[in-house]
Amino acid sequence: MRLFIGIPIPETPKIMELIENLQIKGKKVKAENFHITLKFIGELKSSKEVQDNLRGINYSKFSLALQELDAFPNSKKARVLFIKGYSNGHLEELAKMVHDATRSIKLDHPFQPHLTIMRLREPADLSNIIEEYKGVNFGTIEVTKFSLYESKLTPDGPIYRVIEDYQLI
Repeated sequence: MRLFIGIPIPETPKIMELIENLQIKGKKVKAENFHITLKFIGELKSSKEVQDNLRGINYSKFSLALQELDAFPNSKKARVLFIKGYSNGHLEELAKMVHDATRSIKLDHPFQPHLTIMRLREPADLSNIIEEYKGVNFGTIEVTKFSLYESKLTPDGPIYRVIEDYQLI
């Protein structure tokens, strides 16, 4: 099974409006798949050990502001368009706790809080659209849990299934 740990993100009117209005060739992320990845786990035969380790995390609820657009690897050669996540360090701290609890699984890249909204097949210059949304707030949400997900890749896009939720206190 292909696994990752993330924070589910509800759709907000501003995010949905943005996605509807994007005039870029690419694959838009479906609202039911909105999340911020805390750690990508990858392929495992069983999720039991990961689940057991994640149950030991105790962290407080916090607010998460979704603001501005950016792109990976950069705005001039974008392959992924995303909304930045700001939480006064809470996301980073929770991601570190998740990593510490799953230390036997190597990080595939440094943590950068973001909500992917579109993937592009070909690199594109998105600097104008990123500049257009500078300072725009797409909503603030209360983070009350994180989840262990199974990810199944299909020709129509990924299908995510929550294996277990972990409530924040």
